Amino acid sequence: MANSTLPATVNQAASEDPAEARVAYNSVVREANLQAIQLLSITFKVDPAFFGDRSKRKPDLKIEHREEEFNEGTGEAFSFVTLTVSVKGARKSNLFCKAEYLVVYDNLAGCDAQAVGFFLDRVAPFACYPYFRSVFATLDGAAGTRLPPLPIHKEKSRVEKAGAPF
Repeated sequence: MANSTLPATVNQAASEDPAEARVAYNSVVREANLQAIQLLSITFKVDPAFFGDRSKRKPDLKIEHREEEFNEGTGEAFSFVTLTVSVKGARKSNLFCKAEYLVVYDNLAGCDAQAVGFFLDRVAPFACYPYFRSVFATLDGAAGTRLPPLPIHKEKSRVEKAGAPF
């Protein structure tokens, strides 16, 4: 069973034939079955200073696609995604929430490893983001912080992804 760590960025496909890359990617899209979205850890902290002056709040959302793995023998692909919300007051972060998810796909035996990596880069954050939005909304309600709903997660344009084959 070959176990491969997948490329961290889609820029590595720049030298590959775009038509072949699209065919390989579309094969992964057709075959992939979402098996699990698992919350691995969560941290939520609110400083009492958060409840002060609302006008100085600066919210920030980060989605990081940390690591991927593809087991070519079993056709399973794993992706680790970290989502972080922080709200800064005048000088420091007054609210912090960080969650780590594992996203698992299977039925990928025989698929190109690089295409699987591109698929995970593109799809895994979208798969777990609604779960994170729900968890964060629940924590926000329990803490009485009354933040607006988290924004919709949007895919970067091809120009922003510079070098992506699709």
